[in-house]
Amino acid sequence: MIKDKIKSLREANGLSRKEFHKVIGCSMSHVINLEKGAARLSEDHRAILEEKFDLPENYFEPMDANAPISTSDYDRIIGANIFFHRERNGMTQEILAEEMGYSHASSVSAIERGKKPIGKKKLIQLAGIFDIHVAELFSPIDTASSTEEHVLINKFIYLARSKEKPSVYGAIKELIDSGCRELRKTDQE
Repeated sequence: MIKDKIKSLREANGLSRKEFHKVIGCSMSHVINLEKGAARLSEDHRAILEEKFDLPENYFEPMDANAPISTSDYDRIIGANIFFHRERNGMTQEILAEEMGYSHASSVSAIERGKKPIGKKKLIQLAGIFDIHVAELFSPIDTASSTEEHVLINKFIYLARSKEKPSVYGAIKELIDSGCRELRKTDQE
């Protein structure tokens, strides 16, 4: 649901409602109502969010489970999944582009927005980078879900983006990475 995606997006970027309303140019009460599902996200605000946070095209559109899936739908689904896993792993587009051997982050941006198809070898490479099964890149996911792993990673991302790094920064990162690996092992069993 849009309300969950808005709240998840705000929290994943470590923004308060006060900071978030300034980003999209609306009142704080409108942000509160958006997160409650009591207000509609306008096309203008949607475009601002997609641009500001470099979201995949149609990020806020629900998937129709009964509609046939076209090649462009797969590109959009894969792009949304790449965006989700990149954010979940606390990676910037620049870092992911470097890991994948792209010369510029714009390639990752185009893939995440569903504008640029991605080849089989790159999909396999991505699965390795994200430590997931390649099939996870093809299924629509609920990016607003709040699993324990996702909450931990978002908290770490918030710490990593803050100007004041705690003295135990490295230890926190290793602890979260270790916990995430254990959660993935448990999920695969």
